[in-house]
Amino acid sequence: MFGALSLSDQAGTAALAIYLFGHGGSASLSLLALRFFPPAAAGPLVPAALARLGVTRTLRGVPATRAALMMSASGAVAGHLPLWVIASVFGADMTVGQAFRPAVATALPSLSDSVEGVARASAALANAKSVGGFAGATIGSLTAATAGLAPACLLITALIAAPLPAVVRATAATAVFGGPPRVLRLRTAIGAVRTRAAIVSVVVGSMRTMLRGVWTGLVVLLATGAIGIGSRGVAVLALAAGAGGILSLGITGRLLAGRRLAPWLCGAIITAAGMTVLIATLPRLAVCVAALLVWGLALALADLSASTVIPRVVDHRSIAAVSAVNENAKLVMEGLGVFCAPALAILLGPRVALAVFASGVLVIIAISWPAARRAERDVAERMRTLDLLRSVNLFRGLRLDAIETLAAGAREVTCPAGRVLMTLGEPGDSYWILQSGSVFVHPLGLAPRRLGPGAGFGEIALLHDVPRTATVEAAEEITALVVDRESFLLAVTGASAVPEATGVPVESVGQDPDALILTAPTVAALGRARAVQAARRAARLELSADSIVFRAGEVADGIYVVLEGSVRIETPGQEKILGVGAEFGAIGARMTGTRTATVTTVEPCRLAVISAAELSSGPVGMETGVPRAGHDQV
Repeated sequence: MFGALSLSDQAGTAALAIYLFGHGGSASLSLLALRFFPPAAAGPLVPAALARLGVTRTLRGVPATRAALMMSASGAVAGHLPLWVIASVFGADMTVGQAFRPAVATALPSLSDSVEGVARASAALANAKSVGGFAGATIGSLTAATAGLAPACLLITALIAAPLPAVVRATAATAVFGGPPRVLRLRTAIGAVRTRAAIVSVVVGSMRTMLRGVWTGLVVLLATGAIGIGSRGVAVLALAAGAGGILSLGITGRLLAGRRLAPWLCGAIITAAGMTVLIATLPRLAVCVAALLVWGLALALADLSASTVIPRVVDHRSIAAVSAVNENAKLVMEGLGVFCAPALAILLGPRVALAVFASGVLVIIAISWPAARRAERDVAERMRTLDLLRSVNLFRGLRLDAIETLAAGAREVTCPAGRVLMTLGEPGDSYWILQSGSVFVHPLGLAPRRLGPGAGFGEIALLHDVPRTATVEAAEEITALVVDRESFLLAVTGASAVPEATGVPVESVGQDPDALILTAPTVAALGRARAVQAARRAARLELSADSIVFRAGEVADGIYVVLEGSVRIETPGQEKILGVGAEFGAIGARMTGTRTATVTTVEPCRLAVISAAELSSGPVGMETGVPRAGHDQV
């Protein structure tokens, strides 16, 4: 669908340009701006509209509405309505389409477990957009030149409508698009574009679309004038640019494998602007075809690199806002290009106008080069943080949006040798991941252990709302990422706090037993797939009041979740009552290997029992009794 909409964008623009020139001359080409300025004006409203409609309805509704508008455009042409009215209908089509790319960008982080995965998906979309755009320009210009604008509109309608059933099926099968969205206002949307890399991406992307807008506004004049191939020859030029776009597909893998920003972003635009100057200087057909081949390749690479930069530097919670600002800026600049280029061509001629605009783009990109080089360092630093978080065993089952939540709540600290990082018995407020150096862990009743770079510790106190179960001190100078309690719990369990036991029977809260098991912190930390498996395999245990579940000192064979009733946890000097939804037994099952408390039922109870073997299978850093190397529970 993304490729189909990109195809329709450029097909509509190319067809409209030929129609305007044929019915109103070169001056009427400035009406192409009506295709770009209305959606640009509506752009600031897109994040809030997307938040209210939701991703699913946006992904379904945008194509359906655009197909209806292109049908209306065909009727407007057939009815010989004024040029500005027809151009306005085309503008309404683009305005509706403004919400589609931010909606896709919002969905991508929830469908992948890594930044690279989102970058690959973004690259695939950028490739689809480039190839679809170049193909659309060819199809639109050829259809409009041979059959007219009304048939071109009908063809575009069919191209949009064809993949719509597949979109409906895909969104119906993807539950991640549900849930109440967060409303983003204009100030929030603009404020989200705050990193150097995001700013550079938006600026360079805007230069790309302005260059394309200038070419769109002048290509008919050049084809019918200096190049001498007539309006039908516009399709030949579009085909040459499209071939260049297809060539870019072979470079996608190399671009994604690297983390360099400036050469790809700025170099591609410089190349495209240089080819534009060459066309203005030597407007011969052979030269133009060769230059457009390189031009199409360069613009496709610029769009690809800009699209892959954003998910690498922007938090998933802001990606819709950044995408909306990016799309809006590109529309403004493309609109300026198609509006100003024909006017300047009337004064100076198409060739001079083309050279002037291309030279201006070269100057702006040259000024942006130092900022792009600095932005490379921002990208590298963020990727290092995300890579470190993903390397921790506990987090390997998490999706990218959860990893980014951890990164947002993380700070880097440096501590000297001998510094006590956490103390046995104190409240837990953070989770630690070692970047360099090592620490000694002193658990109660167990031999000290030494952990090195990549190790994480401190989650038991957070997941189970208990005091620290060990003292940790720096064995040497260390550098570590420290994740705050709220971010850790939100990423691992989906809630910013460990849920309180309610003591309310499961039926009265409308939850099935499997749902209660899935909300238990230790189970939730397994990752969605393993958690569902654990819930299905969990044994069910029914006990009468005052029954002993286990005694302190017994071998710990698993964890328990209260499905009905309540239990009493007794440790020396402390007693605690837990109700429905509460989890207990994790410290013994995951760390000590023996029970550290005695548990009895307060009333008739039904419990779920997840075995230690179930917890230890898979990549999450848990084993019965002894934590895996590189991970500890504190």
